[in-house]
Amino acid sequence: MNNDGITAFMFTGAYRVPLPLLTSSPMTDIVLIHEVIGVGELAISDYRSSVPSFDELARIASDCRVASLLAKKSGTVHVHVGKGAPGLQPLWDLLEKTEVPITQFHPTHLAGRTQELLDDAKRWAKAGGFIDFTADDEEVDNTCLEALRQCRADGVPMSQVTLSSDAYGSFPYFDDDGQVISYGVGKPDTLLWSLKTLVTTQGWTMEEALNLITKNVATVYQLGRKGQIQVGFDGDLVLLTPDFKIEYVFAKGKEVVVPGWVKKGMFEP
Repeated sequence: MNNDGITAFMFTGAYRVPLPLLTSSPMTDIVLIHEVIGVGELAISDYRSSVPSFDELARIASDCRVASLLAKKSGTVHVHVGKGAPGLQPLWDLLEKTEVPITQFHPTHLAGRTQELLDDAKRWAKAGGFIDFTADDEEVDNTCLEALRQCRADGVPMSQVTLSSDAYGSFPYFDDDGQVISYGVGKPDTLLWSLKTLVTTQGWTMEEALNLITKNVATVYQLGRKGQIQVGFDGDLVLLTPDFKIEYVFAKGKEVVVPGWVKKGMFEP
């Protein structure tokens, strides 16, 4: 929480194992540092990962599970899933051979990889796990919206599905030989565009679409008074115009964005 009233949380760790940490272990990071709610993005099935072993994943997941009980946080392991053949299998193996529950994991980037991975993601959600899709830019083929369509059509409980922007993450572009030729960057407005598209052209109700980026996210990360408009919850509100432009933003009941004005931070001119 900063002095301007915007609530922010973070993961400890990164793609690769051993994890870069703030203290001596994922457990102590989560227990001792208020803002740390889990580990992520830990990469599997991706050439950019360190190809973590079963034992390495099991130890991290177990640490996060114990930390979640001690700190009363989610202790979520947020998992980057690449295009590699194993897909979600490393996580299925953990469920089979350890006592860590399926809700301890939140795999992401499950759209736009392969149909096999998307099908396995649907199976994961039906088994009680949470899954995350990365919102696409309106200028690209929207594999995210297609994945959401398939989930609804195939009876996936949509309360288990979240949508994220991957804002300011790097997006590499490859040539036909698999060589990186340039980098793009994730945009934060992909969530708003996806919300607008789901409601205006895909037949979703506003509540159904909003849950993907509000209520469901708060459920995954056990954020308590976040994600819903309820008595006793934090007054975090975004007011949109009829054409889905942001007009007002309230954080814990205080104005931080109004037409023509944005609240500055303590050290901003």
